[in-house]
Amino acid sequence: MTWYETDSAGADPAEAPAPDPRVAQLRDFALLHARAQGISRRECRRVWARATTESDWVASWSDRARALRRRGDPLGACRRFGMARFPYVDGPQRAHALAECVSSFDDWRTRQGIERLEITHAGRSFACWTGGLSGRRPLVVVLGGIVSIKEQWGQFIPAARRLGYAVAAVEMPGVGENPLDYGPGSESVLTAVLDAAAERMSVRGAHVVGMSFGGHLALRCARFDDRVRGLVTVGAPVRAPFADPDHWRTLPEITTRTLGHLCGGGDLPARLAPMALDPDQLARTDLPVHYLESLRDEIIPRSDVDLVHRYAPRRRVVSSDDVHGSPNSVARTRTWMFGSLLALRGARGRAAILHTLSGLPVRRGTPHTRWNGGTGR
Repeated sequence: MTWYETDSAGADPAEAPAPDPRVAQLRDFALLHARAQGISRRECRRVWARATTESDWVASWSDRARALRRRGDPLGACRRFGMARFPYVDGPQRAHALAECVSSFDDWRTRQGIERLEITHAGRSFACWTGGLSGRRPLVVVLGGIVSIKEQWGQFIPAARRLGYAVAAVEMPGVGENPLDYGPGSESVLTAVLDAAAERMSVRGAHVVGMSFGGHLALRCARFDDRVRGLVTVGAPVRAPFADPDHWRTLPEITTRTLGHLCGGGDLPARLAPMALDPDQLARTDLPVHYLESLRDEIIPRSDVDLVHRYAPRRRVVSSDDVHGSPNSVARTRTWMFGSLLALRGARGRAAILHTLSGLPVRRGTPHTRWNGGTGR
């Protein structure tokens, strides 16, 4: 089973008993990441049946990971250890799971031509996984969201290389092995990756696959670093999750808790408010943006997508009738994503075929709300 395939057999794993409300939220929000890595609903249901506390969650996924590692499946083990540390490291148990996740990935990636690149930035070091950083290939930087680690993108690297890209997969500040704090200026992580890659290849005309809050960082980075020349994103926030107090109060607890962890504590709304983008900033961000919106997104409001649709000068918005990240549309999202990367490279014919195969409709016409100079809601 590849990184994008899923097994839809069986009931929704959220139906398994979950006395602890935090575990219930873990199940809901981890489903996207499980399915994106080819972990079936059936397996989730078996593992989660044992997890009634967060400690159980870590232990259950770790047990499954160790069994796969003993069977000689390091990538499968890596994925389950990654689920064990989800959504972030908050103590020794999850720290051990993350270390085992990275170690398992190491066992797999050495046979795939994937290299580890260490980068020093703002006095600290973080790592990214790279492939093909040489020659004349264009670079795509893959940046996950607030809970997705770089190891989740393992099989994306050889797949993108087959499309003719060099690849660097990196984590947002505070995620996985990245020790930096998230906040204003975090977009400089992308600039640091481009600077490091530039020592081995040309990075002019780099593209970014930025998931959720990672897509937001890419939009911010592109305003100051003209080497970023294209973005493919699923559910990137723009304004409301940063600057709208009313929307902030509707965010799932797991989202605000994770953001608090990434920011290192403090007054979270005050810290995030300067990161909001407004229409003028979007209008001056002159790069192609391929944006997948989820119509039932519980984190990114429709008003944020409206801002992109109305003000980003070179945007293409497609829609999926799903929740944040479109966990029920993983294969379609993958097809659309690779089509969008081909479009950014100018391969319009091949891109059109993949976009058509994805079946994701293009959003057209005037957005249903207008910018009012305030929250955008």
